[in-house]
Amino acid sequence: MTKSESGKKPTVKLMFLGGVGDDVTASSTLVSIEIDGKNRYGLIDIGGHQGTDNRNAYFPVDATKIEFVVITHAHYDHIGLLPKLYKDGFAGKVYITEQARAQGKLILQDAANINLRNSEYSKFGGTKLKTEKRKYEKERKKAVTCRDVKNYDVAISQLDDIIASVLYSLEDVNGLTPLYEVIKPNQLFTIFDGKVFGRFIPTTHQNGAIQFELYYKENNERLGVLFTGDIGPDNSLLYESKDGYINTDIEYGVIESLHGVEQPKETLEDSISILEKLIKKSIKKGKTIVLSGFSLDRDAMIVYLINKMYAKGARFKAYFDAPLAFSELVCYQNFYKQEYEKRINSDNTDDLWFKDLGKDPFSLENFEVITKMSEHTQLLNTSGPKVIVTSSANGNGGRVVDFFDRLIQESDAVFVFCGWIYPESPSNILLNTECGQIVDLGYSRYKKHCETIQLHGFSSHGYWSEVLEKFFMYPAMRGVILNHGEWEVKEKLKEEIVETFEMGVHIPMLYEAYELSNESIKPLEEVEVSNFFGDVLEEYNMKCVLEEIEKEKEWNYEREWHMSFPFSCIDMAIMVYYKSWDYIWKGYKWRY
Repeated sequence: MTKSESGKKPTVKLMFLGGVGDDVTASSTLVSIEIDGKNRYGLIDIGGHQGTDNRNAYFPVDATKIEFVVITHAHYDHIGLLPKLYKDGFAGKVYITEQARAQGKLILQDAANINLRNSEYSKFGGTKLKTEKRKYEKERKKAVTCRDVKNYDVAISQLDDIIASVLYSLEDVNGLTPLYEVIKPNQLFTIFDGKVFGRFIPTTHQNGAIQFELYYKENNERLGVLFTGDIGPDNSLLYESKDGYINTDIEYGVIESLHGVEQPKETLEDSISILEKLIKKSIKKGKTIVLSGFSLDRDAMIVYLINKMYAKGARFKAYFDAPLAFSELVCYQNFYKQEYEKRINSDNTDDLWFKDLGKDPFSLENFEVITKMSEHTQLLNTSGPKVIVTSSANGNGGRVVDFFDRLIQESDAVFVFCGWIYPESPSNILLNTECGQIVDLGYSRYKKHCETIQLHGFSSHGYWSEVLEKFFMYPAMRGVILNHGEWEVKEKLKEEIVETFEMGVHIPMLYEAYELSNESIKPLEEVEVSNFFGDVLEEYNMKCVLEEIEKEKEWNYEREWHMSFPFSCIDMAIMVYYKSWDYIWKGYKWRY
């Protein structure tokens, strides 16, 4: 050990690349740890943004400097940009559970296909771009005239532009395979040089979901940081409660806050009861019910409940029209069955009838499975009472978009959104539009005549009580960073935590960075950000990050100044100056 390192204490630097501010998607945290005088880098999740803009095309890190990625679970907003990282040069390790690895592969393959369909790739009729480029390069070598050479140069350049424009391809998804390192829950594993360690703690959020505990040991001192990922509910239809190994020495937490100060609008049992009654009532009236959930777990819940209704004697036409969810369900049928058997063999006796009948509660024998596009088109034009299970819940992709096109204007249609949906998503816009009003989904406009309902009890996110448990489970925790939640929720949750536990709470904005030590959480200044993250953010990206930090500083200053005055005085003054009621209304919503 060098002289400069003899008194070194363990510190961890974090920069938030997504899932912060007012954003609840694209979760990603950059980790910087100095070991032997060198900054070492990793990522906790690398999620894609679930929106209509092109935000995913820009990810600010130098992929070649990233040595590890931890995936907390295989939802797109936590794993979606992993192939892009690989495409950009990442060659480190991806720490992941077996279930998340298998499911993630299906999700990323689906995303890659969508990327290709949305690019200029279609010009080549499905030909692999890199194969096409190699063919052109081969033919170029045979070219005789300068004109031919120039023509091939232009064609190759165009192919390069198209390849670059595709976020990532199937080749990039498959290229990740040798980089995966499957980690078993509750076991300590080494990340860096016998100094940095990790542990996966299972949660009920999703199949294969974990919380991640990071430990850094230096000079007989240890620093522990918890990354919760998405916090699952205590009451899960699919899983037993998963209370794994908990280390009481964790000092800091990066904690999800989606439902952080809310109580569920209805319990899971309430949502199940509402859904069963809705299906029976709507089928009797000859309506079409479209059940839209997220792959995989929400769709598995719906299959389970419809099978339960069939076992009790209900009869209606049921369709499963979600190719990705179908692939995932087939992949995990045995896993779900095993989890179910564990549950009914413990203290849950409500579902013993499945056991008595010898049925698989997750089979699709009561459904007509739609796989081909021709079958999907036929279903769109099929009238009469029926239940359709589809995805995605947010309505910004998947086959549910076609059902929007076909059924929003129909009074005999019911859209049911199972669980939480993104506030700015097409599904939420539809949900909050009154019947008879125009629905603007961004890509289409319709006059709404259909029914819509959201069943909150199907959410796979925990509420306040589940978030609160983290502080009792980790008694040494002294500071918290809140991510993955709307701004208002995080502000209220911060107040609750400060009042109840008397600890420091931080709410980061995009690209904001912190240093965690045994003494405190310290926001990093611009110079410190450059020192600790400058070589991984590249020169141009570093400039963008610093500009974003300055913007956030100005925003926070204006916000604090604005909040220090009575609304009636300051806002009336601004209104008079700008002659804008719209400005004032936006300011009111912003603050209150």
